[in-house]
Parts: sequence; C-alpha cells; structure tokens
Amino acid sequence: MRAARRVGLLALCCTAALLAGCGASDDGTGTKRSGRPAAGKASKEPSPKDFNGDGYDDYATVLQSGRLTDRNRERTTSTLTVVFGSPDGLRPEWSVNLPAGPEQAVFGRLLRTDLDDDGFTDLVSSRRESGSSDTEAFAMFGGARGLSRAMPLDVDGFTPEAAGDFDGDGATDLFDGSRTLLGPFDRKKKAPARSEPVDTPNAFPLDVVTGDFDGDSRTDVVMTNEYHGDDYEQNDDPPPAPAQAVYFRGGAKGLARDSGPQGELEGEMGTYDGPRGGGAGDVDGDGIDDFVATGEAAHGTGKLTVIHGSKAGLGSGRSSRVMEGRGSTWGSGPMVGDVDGDRRADLVAGRPGFRIIDLDRILLLRGGPHGPTTERTQTVTGGDEGLPEGIAPNQLESLDLLDVDGDRRQDVVVFSQKWKKAPGHILVIGGTGKGLETEGVQHFTADDVGVQLWRE
Repeated sequence: MRAARRVGLLALCCTAALLAGCGASDDGTGTKRSGRPAAGKASKEPSPKDFNGDGYDDYATVLQSGRLTDRNRERTTSTLTVVFGSPDGLRPEWSVNLPAGPEQAVFGRLLRTDLDDDGFTDLVSSRRESGSSDTEAFAMFGGARGLSRAMPLDVDGFTPEAAGDFDGDGATDLFDGSRTLLGPFDRKKKAPARSEPVDTPNAFPLDVVTGDFDGDSRTDVVMTNEYHGDDYEQNDDPPPAPAQAVYFRGGAKGLARDSGPQGELEGEMGTYDGPRGGGAGDVDGDGIDDFVATGEAAHGTGKLTVIHGSKAGLGSGRSSRVMEGRGSTWGSGPMVGDVDGDRRADLVAGRPGFRIIDLDRILLLRGGPHGPTTERTQTVTGGDEGLPEGIAPNQLESLDLLDVDGDRRQDVVVFSQKWKKAPGHILVIGGTGKGLETEGVQHFTADDVGVQLWRE
C-alpha cells in the first residue's frame, strides 16, 4: 500500500510565509498570495474551473477560523482561499488568501465565470460585515499568472447569486434573484451594460443551480428557498409559505420566472425540513443539461432524480429517472462530471453520516449508455484504507469536483476537520479509469495554505 502523498517542505515554507513573510505578498487590499503558477493562455471558451488557463483546475473555498474572547465567546473569521492546480495536483504553495473583513464578516456564494470576456475565468463573490445589511460585490479577475486582487464592482445593493449568459448575447450576466445585471461588464468601470428587474423576484435563495436546460444557448436558473414545516403546520397564524423551488428561464430579454417545472422540482426536492437542492450537467449525453434533484424517498431512504432537459424545456421531454440509496441523506450535493475518463457523465454525491455512530460517505455513480446508475456505485468512507491519519471519518465536507492534474479525469476535493481546534485537512481523491483511488491521496492542511483555523 502506498502512503498518503503529502506536500513537501517547499510548500510548508512558502505558505507559512503568508504569515511570516518568507516570499509572500500582500497587495494592500488584504489579498495575500504565496508563489504563482506557470503562465497559461486565454481561450474563447475558458474552463469555468481554471482561473489562469494552464489546463489544470483550481480549488476555491472559504475556510472558517475561530477563537474565544476573554468572555468565552466564540468569534469567527472567514478566509477565501484559492489553491492552483498543476501536473502534480493542487499546489498549496501557489495559494491566494482573502479575508472577508473583521471578525464575523462573511462571504457570499463563490461564482466562476469570465466576467470581462478576456478568455480567463474570474471569481465573483460578495462580502458583508456582521450586523450590516450592506453587501460589497467584488471580482478577482483571472489571468495568465492567476487571480487579480479583489476589485469592488459598481453594483450597489447587489449580492451575486448566479452567473451565466441569460440573454444569449455571448456576454456574462449576473443575477441576485431580483434583478439581472446584463453584460458585457466593463473591467475599468467595473459595471454592467445595464440592469433589468425580474417580474417575480426570489431574493435570498438557499441554493442556486445553473444550466442550459432547454438547449437554446441561454442559461437557466433553479433556486431553492429556506423552509421549516413547523413554521407553517404547527402555527395558528403562519406566514405565507415560500415556494421550496423556483425556476427562471433565460430568454432574449434575460431571465423570467417559469412556473412550468416548479411542481416537479418541489416534489423531488421538497421535504418537511426544507428542500435538499441539486446539481446540473448533461447526464444522458444528449447535449442538453439535466437537473439532478436530491430528496427523500419512502422508508428512510434518499433519492436522486434526474429531471431531463429538452428543447421543450426542463422536465418536458422524457420521464424523470429516480435512483435510491440507504439513508435519508443519501445523494446529498450531487455533482456531474467524468471521473473515470470514459466521456460518460458520472455523479458524485455525499451521504453524511450521523457523527459518532455512522461514517460519512462519498458516492460515485459511474455513467453508462443511459447515464449514471446505482449498479456501478463506488463508496468512499472516512475510514478507508489509504486515507491519511488524522482526518475525521465523520466529517467529510464541502465536496468539489475538479481535474486538478489535467489528466481529463475529475478528482474529488474534500475538506475534513474533527473539531474546531483540530487541523483542517484538504484531500484530493484522484479519478482513475476504475473510479476513485484512495491510495496515494494528496493531502495538505489549512496551515499549509497559510490559514490558522483556531487561535488561542
């Protein structure tokens, strides 16, 4: 058995430099970086997961650090961290860290898109201080040598929730659930060409998934909303219940609410405790994106439902296909990609356990002629042989699906932390022709990228 592969001394030295000064830099905006990847190239259709165009996907996440005050109150700090890919996988010495601001400040959703149409993927998000309703939207622009510093966008009161080409004009647009900022964006002015409200807004969504579900080259959006059954079924005077899922369809004038798929989306994702969410991708290989919904089936099982996209619209073509698995959380957070390199869509999802008594699981449903199936399921747990010591088998969180080494097989990147004062581990479980490979897993910690997760 091969030992888990860990970063070398160079990575430890250079990422520690973020705090100690050994080769690290700060551009004056709080953006700290240590080292840079080799120069990449612009593309007419840049990969949404590769910020510098070098052919290797890059990892972006938000890490939470904590400390106790003199009054024994916990305070948290959020740091947006980007780690660049390479032929050897993720390189923690090539990392960028951006604090959200003062303690308790938070980041919004992380969006990857070519905002300024320069052939490089950009990172768009927002940040907000604790107790404030004011949100600052910003972009870190991609380029041949990585990401720029964080640049505020001139879009007051706007929290980017989705990015895509909603009107089909070839330029990137942004959406916050209430209004659409239509591109092209002017990088110097940091502003869109124009702004358009939607007729029926859906502000403050719980989850957002984008895809072209009708094949018209315009991006569509599925949003879910927070819902608690007790608020409506055990309340003598309940507030109006929100729709658990809503659908916006792209068109020549931008996004518009479309109630057609809403019933099926709510039926497949909705639960008493709120919607489970989903993912998107071309699951069946017909060239049109499909929506993969997570929900609950009978007898305490979980389910994944493939709602097919078609020229007629989401859910208007073939009947949906349902896959079930043991445990009510089976199928959480589905992602569509090609893990084994056979050019057929695979599904990667989670199955969170029940802390001490049940291990977390990562699920790979490998694709076949008609799409992924449970008959070809591979399960990875936190206690599998080959995974490094010290990770938390009951805490496999924040899954991402990226080709970090450029071998045209997507890898699963996962974060694991046993408890608040423990090191945070980042694992890269590589994709191979036989599925996910747990031996020789790449492994590094939050400390290796310059983020201390607990401060005394």
